[in-house]
Amino acid sequence: MRLGRLVGIAAALVACSIALAGILMASAEPVAAQPALPYVAYGAGLKAGQVVEALLDSTAVGRVTADRAGRWKISIEPGPTAEGDRITFSVDGVPSGKSIVFASGQFPAPPGIQLGAAPAPTVTSTPAPRPAPRPAATPSAVPRATPRAVPGCVRNGRPVICATPVPIRPVAR
Repeated sequence: MRLGRLVGIAAALVACSIALAGILMASAEPVAAQPALPYVAYGAGLKAGQVVEALLDSTAVGRVTADRAGRWKISIEPGPTAEGDRITFSVDGVPSGKSIVFASGQFPAPPGIQLGAAPAPTVTSTPAPRPAPRPAATPSAVPRATPRAVPGCVRNGRPVICATPVPIRPVAR
């Protein structure tokens, strides 16, 4: 009798769980994919009024003018761009040398993208080395004294430095 009772309880639990799953499935709405979000590129350090462009290959996908503080922000919309596309930047039409990889809803870490147009290559000549200037001879007002070995000072049969200083005279050049 015990075994029959356990089988009956198990069958009732299975029937309840099937009924509950059917109720939940009937009320569930279909799940839609989330729309792609823009990549928000931003930065600072430009001059007021400079124009920043975001480019996919050579096509502009965003354009903005730097504010009075030199800050800028562009929302690069998905559509013309896709996940993994490389976006490059230019400042006033000059390539900046900076780029990002488009990812939906992402943005760069602070302080943002530091643009600054890449400098144009310049040819510089190396100046010829100049000879180092000689220090000017400055006669001192008081001659310095340096101890010297004096024949009258002997220790262990050798001449030694005595305590009597001998003045050094400046040499004229």
